Parts: sequence; structure tokens; C-alpha cells
Amino acid sequence: MQIDAKPIDLRLTTPFRISRGVQDTSSNVVVQIQYNEHVGYGEAAPDEYYGENQETVLSCITTFADNLGDDPFLIEDIMSNLDHLIRFHPAAKAAVDMALYDLVGKILHVPVYKLLGLNPKHTPQTSFTLGIDTPENMAKKALLARDYSILKVKVGTKHDLIT
Repeated sequence: MQIDAKPIDLRLTTPFRISRGVQDTSSNVVVQIQYNEHVGYGEAAPDEYYGENQETVLSCITTFADNLGDDPFLIEDIMSNLDHLIRFHPAAKAAVDMALYDLVGKILHVPVYKLLGLNPKHTPQTSFTLGIDTPENMAKKALLARDYSILKVKVGTKHDLIT
């Protein structure tokens, strides 16, 4: 198996503000693992709060290159090996995990949800996070996110309303 990774900077449609700072882009890494004619893709979304960034992910992927083995179906063994190789770095490992499942699904011509035996009707709900902003802007963002049944609202400024 061959692994490759490329940084990708995703421009956010609106700045995302939390108590630790503001973010205008998400600096992610796209990972691809090739086995014969099949390619699986995964994405790392490193978080500086946990000591990760694009550079650490890219470095991990370089280290992982000679440690994936020859059988993409041995995902549990591969991931265990990576855990022993490098501590922490969950974003890099998650990207490899995703790429392996995507690869195996493509080899078998089966969507990953079927590969995992999941019922798409039981897909867990996901949330949408509203970053810190003025109450007016947060209300506008909440309206745009109305299709989400769960909203996470970041607070912690002098503009917070107490009711």
C-alpha cells in the first residue's frame, strides 16, 4: 500500500469564533491510500488545542508510510501498529482509518455504511456549532442552520444575554 497526503486550506464562509480565538480557514490534510488500482480517501482536521496542525499530520503520514503492511483489510492491526508507532495524533490516525475503510469499501464495491453493517435510517444526528458573535449575527446564523436539530452555541463574551 502507498500513502500520500496533501494539505488543503478550506476557507470558511464566516469566521468561526470561540473563546480561544477566531478561525477564517480550516487547515486540513487529505490522505489517500492506494492498493493496486483502488484509492481510499480520508481527511485530517488537526486542532492546535491538541498540539496538532498540518505539519504534524504530514509528518505522521510520512512515518506511517512504511508501516501499513500489505493487506488493507487488516484495519484493526494497522491502526494498533500506528498507535504503538506514534502516541496521540488522533487527526492523522483518523484520516488513515477513514482512508482504509474507504479503500476496502471500494475494493469490495460496497459503501462503507454497508461494510460496517449500519442502517442509514439510524444515522446519528449531527450538530451545528454557532461561534461567538453578536446576538444579532448569532440569531441570523441560527436561522441558516435551522435544518439541524441540535445547535451548539458558543458563549463567553460581554454580549451574552442572560434570561
